[in-house]
Amino acid sequence: MAAYRILGTEGVVSDVQLAAGMLDVTEGDAKRPVTYIITKRCKITLGGEPATLVDLRSGDIVDVNHDTPDAERPEAVSVSARRPADPTRWALLIGNRDYEDVSLSKLAHPVADAQMLRDVLVNRYRVPPEQALLLADESLVRLEQGIPALLGKLSEKDKILIYFVGHAYENKQGTVYLAPKNFNSLRIDTSGLKLQWLVDQLESCKASGKLLLLDACNEASGRDFAKQPSTAAMLETLEAPPGLAPLRTVTAVASCSKKERGKLTSGGDHGLFAAMLSQAFSGKADKNRDNWLEPTELFSFLEPSMSAGSSDSQTPVLFLPDDRPPRLSEEAKKEIRTLAAYLRQERIDRDGVVQQYVVAEGLSAAETEPKQVLGLLLMKMKDRKQREEALKHFEELKINHPNLLLPIKAVAWLWFEKRSYNSAVNGLIELVSKTPKPGKPGDPLSEQTREMFLWVGQL
Repeated sequence: MAAYRILGTEGVVSDVQLAAGMLDVTEGDAKRPVTYIITKRCKITLGGEPATLVDLRSGDIVDVNHDTPDAERPEAVSVSARRPADPTRWALLIGNRDYEDVSLSKLAHPVADAQMLRDVLVNRYRVPPEQALLLADESLVRLEQGIPALLGKLSEKDKILIYFVGHAYENKQGTVYLAPKNFNSLRIDTSGLKLQWLVDQLESCKASGKLLLLDACNEASGRDFAKQPSTAAMLETLEAPPGLAPLRTVTAVASCSKKERGKLTSGGDHGLFAAMLSQAFSGKADKNRDNWLEPTELFSFLEPSMSAGSSDSQTPVLFLPDDRPPRLSEEAKKEIRTLAAYLRQERIDRDGVVQQYVVAEGLSAAETEPKQVLGLLLMKMKDRKQREEALKHFEELKINHPNLLLPIKAVAWLWFEKRSYNSAVNGLIELVSKTPKPGKPGDPLSEQTREMFLWVGQL
């Protein structure tokens, strides 16, 4: 007769020794952890699902069973682990598949993809179940109410992840709308959820970490795809307040690059982007094993993994926020406008100009707007001495800021006034060479460029 006794203890993982195949567990109030040997015969689960030693992290709560009570380093028979929730983590997952508009292309997996990612975030990424909201096949009204309601709960210490999977379309003006359940392709503007609105809601919420995952360009067939650009192109349509970037506190990841569409996994049971996101948040992207994914850490896993996970090309695109303040403060803009107002006067008060220029320049740091306005004012004074001063002023601006067009334009004009035609024409040649060109061959010139060419031709 051979008898043995299974002993069980509960504790918290203090270290995972992958190379040595050991697990350090601090039990109760013990000052030193117990080191368990983990062999192939040890059964490990995490959140009730099969796992391996590499899946475990410091801070996991574990029940360890072993049958060697007197050993200094017991050999574990089983390890049942669960990951404590982090109350500062939130997730909103939106998946739409069953659209009322039958003209929309059918998608098989959006809701399943959103559910899969939610399960991973709850079981592996420490998002509390009650703070992981899944909105599946919801109406426009429900989205417009539910999204602000959730975001309004967040504080500065919180972090939020939003994942959208389903259809999205672009109207004739280039505005992108996410498609809710009751979306109508004939009424895009009134039945869709504007992507800009969603981003604005995210920007205005108090959370310190904001991640938008856009999976709205999936592989299917249908005429509606003519109105569906890639997710990277969708994010590029976002508009910014004056002087600011479109994304200031929000990081976004597009599921595919321009001219690409979302693919399915090799088994066809999920979207490729959703599958790779689930692997990333399950722990595979967590290289430093701190159970937190920085956006760049997430993207460095997604990019090569998605290339390996599909025979066709699908490359995610990372959009990092730019929270730099605007070049000019509102106070500086106000003083520059006051300086520019002198241009409307018939007889310019030179002393007033000098005083206002000092104020505007002092608020504008190294920006050139006050200097450019001052140069125009010197030109308008029409006194010979001021004209020479204006020429010198703009020549210095040209040297210090060679890509500014106004100084080049002003210097050419002043040389024409002096009848120095060779210098003037050389200035026009320089002006034309530095005028911004269209983005692609065949694109129309901007209105500003057309006016510039007309002015050059007249001179």
